[in-house]
Amino acid sequence: MSEGRNEGKYTSDEQARDRILRMLVLSGCARYAKARIDEYAKWGDITNASSLGFTAFPDNKFKMPQGAAFAVAKIKYRMEKDGLLILTSGRYGGDSCGYQATNKGVEWIISRLGKFTECPSCGHRVFEKEQLTCPHCENYKCEKCDMGDDVECASCPTEDDI
Repeated sequence: MSEGRNEGKYTSDEQARDRILRMLVLSGCARYAKARIDEYAKWGDITNASSLGFTAFPDNKFKMPQGAAFAVAKIKYRMEKDGLLILTSGRYGGDSCGYQATNKGVEWIISRLGKFTECPSCGHRVFEKEQLTCPHCENYKCEKCDMGDDVECASCPTEDDI
């Protein structure tokens, strides 16, 4: 008997919930939250159910986007029931609809990961608790500009600075 594509992979509901809310907030898919978070995002954007599935289960392989949407259906339902997620038409109205994080969802992820900050090395938006420390210069860096502990970050002094 052959092993299935996603056999042996496990993601808890809490991990999936955190990944979904993190993605929604960082990408601007949040409702009424602009004043509370920052001025950079395009608040009011929406995303579809398959994007939630791919975000919740990044290690899984789905043949079709509908599989990702189906895989996240129960978690999505619980998030809607808990008031963390809402199905809406977004800022554009019309026929398009998708999901956004509610204020409660934004507060949930901020309570777990901290407020937004800007990476001093590359300027990427990151949650406070996701910042890394460079072992060479002790400055903060993010996962986008982290090339590993054996490589200096963009904030490290160069030979020109000495």
